[in-house]
Amino acid sequence: FDGPSISLRLLLDVQFVPSTFIHTYHKMEKVASELEGGKPELKHAETVDKSAPVIESDVKVKKVDRKPLLGDIASGTDLKAAETSDKSAPVIDANAKINPSVHPVVMTEVKKKAVTAEVAGGVELKKAETTDKSAPVIDADVKVKKVDRKPLLGDIASGTDLKAAETSDKSAPVIEEGVKVKESVRPALMDEIKKKSDE
Repeated sequence: FDGPSISLRLLLDVQFVPSTFIHTYHKMEKVASELEGGKPELKHAETVDKSAPVIESDVKVKKVDRKPLLGDIASGTDLKAAETSDKSAPVIDANAKINPSVHPVVMTEVKKKAVTAEVAGGVELKKAETTDKSAPVIDADVKVKKVDRKPLLGDIASGTDLKAAETSDKSAPVIEEGVKVKESVRPALMDEIKKKSDE
């Protein structure tokens, strides 16, 4: 470590650190130093205020006196009475009589009679021809012999002796003798970045 932060030489010596990570680290270090100094470098920006309404030079805006209008609204006004004629109801003569509909009763009766007649007379079903294909297909010249499984089951029940097998564990990584594995500096980098962000 070189001072309060990691030196650039240490970052360049680490080959597996990507350039984008180094760029981000320098950018964060610059922001942290500006925040500590209290004077961040801001770019000068020129602005043009266009919030005011655009009014031509020959246009004259007069002041509107709203007091009379507000006075009329506050005092209210008298509305004329309106006579309405409701014609939404159906027009039915006074001597007309409406009998109840017999459709529900007729449909219920027809349904009962149809069901009763079908049950009493029975239903004639169509004859269906089926082909049974569940049996296995065996050629005529094939002969199926009966297999005696007792010897096989006896061998399974008695068990068998297994041969000893020698194994060679090759799961460990293959590292040559002259190769030295350095300790990763990533934890130190992450701690330094975290400290800068907390400050």
